[in-house]
Amino acid sequence: MTEQQHEILNRYEASLREALIKRLSDAKWLDGQLLEVEELNEKWRAAAPSYMADAVPEIGRYPLVAIAWAMYEGMAA
Repeated sequence: MTEQQHEILNRYEASLREALIKRLSDAKWLDGQLLEVEELNEKWRAAAPSYMADAVPEIGRYPLVAIAWAMYEGMAA
């Protein structure tokens, strides 16, 4: 992955995280921040590269599916 691609993914992740926190906080499901569990973060860091390689190219055609699979994986963890 090039540095430019890495930066694009980082910006996308930050934007998605902010939108998710806002939506869940507005719904009173969160209190302005995501909960952090280091063990789950480690599992995501191990799984994320292969997931992102498959999902990112599909976001344009199937945005809900690409994001929903990440949420599904998070629920499974």
